[in-house]
Amino acid sequence: MGVICVTCGRGMKDLVMKELQYRFNTRRDFSIIKDPSLEGKVFFTCHLTDIYDELLQLKLVERIFIVVHKDTPSTNGIWWNNNDSIVSIVQRFLIDIQNTLNAWQSLQTDEAKAVLSTSNGSTASVHQRKRTVDGDLVVCERNSDCIKEEHSSCNEGGRQVTLRVSVKVTGSCRATVSIENVRKDVGVILTNSLTGSYKVVAGDADITLNIMCSDLLLLLAIPLKKNPLSLRSYLKFPGLRSTTCAALVQLADIQPYEIVLDPMCGAGTVLLEASHVQPLAYYIGLDIDSSQISKAVANKAFYTAAFLQPLYLDIVQCSVEAPSFFNSFADVIVTDIPFGEQHTVQGNLADFYLCCCQQFTRLLSVNGRAVVLVSKKQVSCLTRHAVSVGFHISRQHYITLGRSEAFIVCMSKKSSSI
Repeated sequence: MGVICVTCGRGMKDLVMKELQYRFNTRRDFSIIKDPSLEGKVFFTCHLTDIYDELLQLKLVERIFIVVHKDTPSTNGIWWNNNDSIVSIVQRFLIDIQNTLNAWQSLQTDEAKAVLSTSNGSTASVHQRKRTVDGDLVVCERNSDCIKEEHSSCNEGGRQVTLRVSVKVTGSCRATVSIENVRKDVGVILTNSLTGSYKVVAGDADITLNIMCSDLLLLLAIPLKKNPLSLRSYLKFPGLRSTTCAALVQLADIQPYEIVLDPMCGAGTVLLEASHVQPLAYYIGLDIDSSQISKAVANKAFYTAAFLQPLYLDIVQCSVEAPSFFNSFADVIVTDIPFGEQHTVQGNLADFYLCCCQQFTRLLSVNGRAVVLVSKKQVSCLTRHAVSVGFHISRQHYITLGRSEAFIVCMSKKSSSI
């Protein structure tokens, strides 16, 4: 039994907890450690080896960490507010660090063996083999020798596993802690203390020991994967951040055989994310920008090649106002509406939102629903127009997009809507 930490953006914590409970709540060893004061992090206990593959399929999290040690301030206040105190904590938990590193290495070795076993036992050509990378299937265009080289960090062949130390300090501790000195001192301790094939380096490494200090938390943890889970291997051209797409999809609650429309699909990332979660729905993406349509078509082809399975998605270059679409044909609309910043619109933004709401209610079936990402500045404008054309607003969920603030607005079409 161990403690796992997953990280997420601001406003995503409730959605992440819902995803975790949906996937793991039936397991007796799974339990979420509730701490509302820690924004952007969710801690839970589980047997890692039992749910390793499922963890890598989480859609709303940025990164997954194996927790070595977690501490919160005592009644006497923060006691890790200087270099020596942080270094002493690392020294106290050297055995735990060693055990966690060994567990991580074992997981990578098991994954590499599974990949090699799959590829070696396949009768398909090298160009048609599939493998698992960070929880997603991708086409492998290399032979098994290349795969062995990629997984050399698992130490199959005596290669040293490189380890770096990362220190992040926020809050009042920043005034009294030297990040560089802590990194150097911890590096020396690990070099002198760790057994096995680990080599502490300053630059890029196979694995990282993360030391995170704030006024609310001290955390020693090791990332389960080198790259964030939010980097989807089945997308050729990135669009809206994948975790934000996943939030839209979760709130849309798409069911099998529903018709789902994104009238401003861009590179198609929202619809591809939705298809990965609910492959039995039918998806339609519209956009008037030919360059965006080209990216969406390329992403569709890349996704289809990666999974080697049918994808019920049509991409069409046209406006949402096109008369070729029947009234009341869509069950769900899910879209990232222009904020008027990176993607501008012709004319007044408020008029554009009114036009969108009118088209949404025209295209949606009775009791159909729309899930729309809109900037914080424009959320009141959008909801006002939505209500005026017959939508019921059921939820407004706050999230951040980097430095921008936004809301995911969930609304349903009333039966009396025109």
